[in-house]
Amino acid sequence: MAEGKISLDLRTSDRRLIGRSGLDFAQWRESYPELVTALTGPAPGYAELPDGQLTGLFQWAQTLRGRCDDLLLLGIGGSGLGARMLNCAFVEPAPNRPGHPRLHVVDNVDPRRLCYLLGELDPRRTLVNVITKSGSTAETMASFAVVREWLRGVLGDDYGKRVVAVTDPDLGDLRALATTEGYKTFDIPPEVGGRYSVLSPVGLVPAALLGIDARELLAGARAMRTTTGDPDWRKNPALALALALHQHHQAGRRIVSVMPYSDGLRDFALWFAQLWAESLGKRRDGLPSGTEPYGPTPQAALGVTDQHSQLQLYVDGPKDKVVWLIEVADIGDDVRIPPQSEEYPSLSYLGGRGLGELLRAEMKGTVLALLRAKTPSLVLTLPRLDERSLGSLVYLCQAAASITGKLAGIDVYTQPGVEEGKKTTYAYMGRKGYTERLADDERLNAETDPNLVSEA
Repeated sequence: MAEGKISLDLRTSDRRLIGRSGLDFAQWRESYPELVTALTGPAPGYAELPDGQLTGLFQWAQTLRGRCDDLLLLGIGGSGLGARMLNCAFVEPAPNRPGHPRLHVVDNVDPRRLCYLLGELDPRRTLVNVITKSGSTAETMASFAVVREWLRGVLGDDYGKRVVAVTDPDLGDLRALATTEGYKTFDIPPEVGGRYSVLSPVGLVPAALLGIDARELLAGARAMRTTTGDPDWRKNPALALALALHQHHQAGRRIVSVMPYSDGLRDFALWFAQLWAESLGKRRDGLPSGTEPYGPTPQAALGVTDQHSQLQLYVDGPKDKVVWLIEVADIGDDVRIPPQSEEYPSLSYLGGRGLGELLRAEMKGTVLALLRAKTPSLVLTLPRLDERSLGSLVYLCQAAASITGKLAGIDVYTQPGVEEGKKTTYAYMGRKGYTERLADDERLNAETDPNLVSEA
């Protein structure tokens, strides 16, 4: 791997090495016109985010340094996963950062956790970051309604000074509330969907408050953007990833396990799972009747942890998977294992080696175990885990999703299945105009056998 570059190694997906479960890379040359088509067209909305002029955001974040102990983020889906990913990579390893708050992400409406947090946090030392593009997301606005009263109960009418809202520049109830009650606001560009928004104020507001170098995140994304229009996949890892996963999908390998060998990338795997599932799980309109929907299933794993659980399935289970492993070349300072007595052979061989050395050996062992089992894999190497590298990786994945959508003939920027669930939730909660959607619930109770329930 060239110094400072991200590399994607496809050799362990080569049919010449692993047989029927592999890919025929000679076909990639034959499909060159299709590749060019997949790289053309108008730039997606997220492509402009790395050029964002965010001086005002960073200056505002600096004014809050030392003034809040906790950052309570309310957001769901892409409005929460991006911040989780950044926090996992750069804050969790060293959580005691003077002047910067602790992050608490509320991305569910299970009341237990929110009740606990509101009982532990001090509203006078908490900043609430509420994020919803539409300004009306039911889960986020319900949580905010509770938190708003919690703030108001202590701070009175000045509570709005402890709220920063990230939402549509003009539309939605959150924008109206922010205008009326004086919240600090930042805009989500209307053309950018939630799962593509981490490099907008959705991710950059919490990043700046947490002391993460958001400028370097954007610089990394800009650097990756320059490669994503190159039709030579050997110079364009986003294209290489899209081609590999698309062709595995077409061959029936429709489960994509993302397995980083870094604790700091644990939540990246969850972020990727949303990006891939919500972008690519689609019915394909206009195709012949009976055409299957498109839909690779992403699965988050963590090396080495999941070598002791999921790897058994990957090695001996059905050949319907491709495993995407991610390693970090420069892990920084290693931790040496003290010398061990020779009378304990299961320990003695480890003495004097490093934990990082063991981590690399574990990943190489997984690659070879998959190879011997003829389970295809890909290996992506980051030069190091810093803001620039993660910004590049994020942009790489977003571009790969866009390219895959073009190869598959689907619109990656819609989420009709998600919208369907939202509308039915509105019906259950009594929102006007939606109650007719409960007819299926009535049919479920009227037309099904009540004996098909197991109880203990």
